[in-house]
Amino acid sequence: MLSIIIPAYQDPFLQKTIDSLLKASRGSVEVIAVLDGYTPKQPLKADLRVKVIKYSHNRGMRAAINAGIARARGKFIMKCD
Repeated sequence: MLSIIIPAYQDPFLQKTIDSLLKASRGSVEVIAVLDGYTPKQPLKADLRVKVIKYSHNRGMRAAINAGIARARGKFIMKCD
């Protein structure tokens, strides 16, 4: 399985990025979106392959990446920002 970590801070294209990654994936994949101190204007679509980690305040990109890696279950990990 491939785990894709997306650290996000005020990203207007987060849902499009997730949709694109899921569409292009072949095989088993999980997407972990880390919302670093914000809430998207439109809620993210529910999908069993997508996990969301939400922080109430901005902790920075490195902390967001590390949080995503800690939740990842895949044999391989990819970061997409």
